[in-house]
Amino acid sequence: MSSHILAELEDYCTDMIIIQDGRVVDVGTPEGRPVSVEIELAGPDPRLVEVLEAFAGIGPVVAYDRTARVDIVATNDARAQLLRHLVGAGLEVVRFAEREERLQDTYHRAVAQGKIGGKIDGKAEGGRR
Repeated sequence: MSSHILAELEDYCTDMIIIQDGRVVDVGTPEGRPVSVEIELAGPDPRLVEVLEAFAGIGPVVAYDRTARVDIVATNDARAQLLRHLVGAGLEVVRFAEREERLQDTYHRAVAQGKIGGKIDGKAEGGRR
């Protein structure tokens, strides 16, 4: 199936290949792709960011009062290790959930990483033209 309207593909596609100028420039597959994990604690803990940043293999930490969001590779092992790390540090985790990434999000990530040229919100983004 080929389409530039990614919202139409959401319900029945599990993988995505991005082709530009006749070349495959990115492949989005469920296993091994970065996903956002949302973490919620029972109450505020000033150590949350420090504990998360000490864990190798996650993207930038976005933290609020008692919640945080990080990007991590989408494998069961990586998520389990992160949860063990948080609980082992004494943080009272009450919610640990993967945020579903839409195909549109995957495309925007590829553009932002410079893998493809494109536009986001009317502004040119990314690499090759």
